[in-house]
Parts: sequence; C-alpha cells; structure tokens
Amino acid sequence: MEDTEKGCRKYVCKDCGGCLAKTRCTKGKNRQIQVNQQLDKYRSGMREKLNSEQGKKKYLERMSEVEAPFGNILYNQNARQFLCRGKPMIKIEFGLSCIAHNFVKIANWAKKDKKNREKLE
Repeated sequence: MEDTEKGCRKYVCKDCGGCLAKTRCTKGKNRQIQVNQQLDKYRSGMREKLNSEQGKKKYLERMSEVEAPFGNILYNQNARQFLCRGKPMIKIEFGLSCIAHNFVKIANWAKKDKKNREKLE
C-alpha cells in the first residue's frame, strides 16, 4: 500500500491466485487498485442528495429536459467527440448538432399527425 500525490491510496498485490477475496476485489490476475477517499465522500454525499425528495424531483426534471437530447446527439448522431478545435468552432459544431436534433424532432412530430403537417405549411 502506498499513498499517491493525488490523495489516492494504491493497493498492489503480487499474486491474487490463492486469495479468497479475489472475486470481490479484482477481475485480473495481478492487479493494483486505487482508492480515493475524497472521491468516495463526494459520491456518498451526492447519493444522499439524489435520494432526497428534492433531489429525486430535480433529477426527473433533468432527465426529461437535458439527458435525452444529449443521449440522442451522442448515440444516434454518433457525435462522441468534436471534430473541430477551439471553443468558437466547438460552439458552432455543437450548435449544428442541436439544430439537427431539433429538425429530427420536428419531422417526427409532423409524421404523427396530418394536423401537425398543416401547421408547418
């Protein structure tokens, strides 16, 4: 065991073959595991916030407003990384992805109903 400069604790084992806790600890033959106590505190604090009534409500709002468009852009448009460099160009590229997402939403909305198509014309 050693402490790293980033506040992590590193556990290294030379031979996990005969260890009874191997299946709970690691998937590889010989492995090192890093544990960050500060990160664990942040995670547990965030878990408590999300499990509260106010946190659940806010999370549901976020899922309906933000997460679905991002998921669509990431997976359906296959936009997992930006092709341009620099903040101004990235803003433009992301804006184009958002416009494409909105066009798809409008097209799907218009397909659903004849009245919707008439509204667009």
